[in-house]
Amino acid sequence: MKKALARIMLVALSIVIIAGVMPLSANASSNSNKTTIFQYLTQELGFNSAAACGIMANIEKESNFRSNIIIRDSNGLPSGGLCMWNGGRLNNLKKFCADRGLNYLSIEGQLSYLEYELQKDYYKHIYKYLKNVADSSDGAYNAAHYWCYYFEIPANRSSKSVQRANSAIRNYWPVYGGVELKTPELSVAKGTTYEPGKKLTVKWTSAGPDTDGYRVYLVSKNAKGEFDYDNAKVAHLGADEKSFTIKAHNMKVGTYRIYVYAYNKVTGLEEKSNVLTVKIKCDKHDYTSKITTVPTETKDGVRTHTCKVCGKVKETKVVYSDYVKESKVKNLRVTGITETKIKIRWDKFKNADGYRIYMKNADGWKQIGVASADEDNAFMVRNLDSNTKYSFKVKAYVAVGDKKIYTESSNVATATTEKASKPAQKPVEAPTEAPVETPDTEAENKTDDTKTSSDFTNIFKDFCDGILNF
Repeated sequence: MKKALARIMLVALSIVIIAGVMPLSANASSNSNKTTIFQYLTQELGFNSAAACGIMANIEKESNFRSNIIIRDSNGLPSGGLCMWNGGRLNNLKKFCADRGLNYLSIEGQLSYLEYELQKDYYKHIYKYLKNVADSSDGAYNAAHYWCYYFEIPANRSSKSVQRANSAIRNYWPVYGGVELKTPELSVAKGTTYEPGKKLTVKWTSAGPDTDGYRVYLVSKNAKGEFDYDNAKVAHLGADEKSFTIKAHNMKVGTYRIYVYAYNKVTGLEEKSNVLTVKIKCDKHDYTSKITTVPTETKDGVRTHTCKVCGKVKETKVVYSDYVKESKVKNLRVTGITETKIKIRWDKFKNADGYRIYMKNADGWKQIGVASADEDNAFMVRNLDSNTKYSFKVKAYVAVGDKKIYTESSNVATATTEKASKPAQKPVEAPTEAPVETPDTEAENKTDDTKTSSDFTNIFKDFCDGILNF
């Protein structure tokens, strides 16, 4: 009962919020309490709408639907709560709530106590009478009159019973009476089995003109394989909506239940549809793979495969040699450039025994060197042309038995050598007069290369004679 009342109060509060009215003012609180009380009277106590209207017409006059009100009469004696319990009845309310851990000024505590009172000997005839009134305006009149006369028993109860009976017809029956919701018939457009990524559309029949909206529930299974109704996903739709499309790509492979509730805001009445069971099934898996446990030379690793369509996971083993082949040297980069040299560096590859360095030229990629595992993961490429673009990549290798297992190529690192610097030019000197040579008369200082002026004259003469003779 306690859980049921809590659920009713939650629904009532959500209805007030959906309607755009936050329960902050006294009026908002009163409206929210009206819905809570009507739902409790009809759903928990089993009264029809007419009986509930009769009781609510009395509660309005007693407390205006406020559960936390306490007033004192001329003698200082208190009365309080929805039904203005006083004297021993008020003390009984306090004790009842205290024994059950409830606040006697809360609507939850007072509705629970109201139900308890109606089961007691003196009030059983009231409960029986209201259970049998006609669900009509006359039934609302009779329920209000009987409740006032025998349950509330105010001063001048005969006249007040008539007043409250008229209020039930005039103020409550037009709002709460005669509200009817038909059971929505739920169906699914294209069968009950779907692949992930497909659209799943459900449709339902109208619940009638008194419907204020629908709630669509999607229930999945929890880790125990049980349908988890407490964590169902809910979509709120208007009264004119008769279908809803669920994005199946957001649903994992599995079995789901779908159903719809139609509801009326004022009365809190709800009507549940039939329940559909649908399955999301992946017939064509599209896996992506990732090594999740790295192998060693003595222990195999694990490769995890995840289906991109449905999320299914499977695992396979990875041997060390295959792991090396699929791996690559990371973060190859250029760290130094001159006119004729480029220095490259890379991150150390675990367990590498050495590296091969490759350079790209007009003929494609060509190995240009090797580096041992203890050479600081770097290599200097020499004898390059200046102002020229070069690309490099690196492979690591691991010795497994008597074989070398090579990794995939690293990323490509590219750089351009610096431009060649121009040689320094010597300054041009101004011409000077040729020094006057002093003939050397000493024979011992002459060499075969020494020529006198007469020698040059004879040479010139011979040259001219040769031209003329030609």
